[in-house]
Amino acid sequence: MALGEAAGVAINVSLDEGTTVRAANVMELQRRLLAAGAVLSYYEDAAPGDAHYEALQFFALRGFLGDSYQAELDASVSDNDRANWIAWTDAPELADFAGTRGQLLDKLYTEAGKRTDAEQAALYAQVGE
Repeated sequence: MALGEAAGVAINVSLDEGTTVRAANVMELQRRLLAAGAVLSYYEDAAPGDAHYEALQFFALRGFLGDSYQAELDASVSDNDRANWIAWTDAPELADFAGTRGQLLDKLYTEAGKRTDAEQAALYAQVGE
């Protein structure tokens, strides 16, 4: 995604919200960029169009995946990652989840969509603590 296209989307968000570009909702901007196939966080083993890609990008921007360039979306989710991700998203109903990293990120992304941006921001402020 070119910087110019991202700037255009930011202007669009600000117009839709009736705000300045600087005051535009960042989460909404990110959602729109991801829906358009933007690469907001680079991974060697994931690309736009891949299963789980939008969820990967959303949570990578919030620090869920650390500093590795390997997303490993098809790998089984580790107990540590599952526990952290569930705590950071306040999704205890997924505590017994068994599946891949990508599948869990998708489920958490669906749950995140049910929260307001302010609720999400408060939750994600604790990531890495």
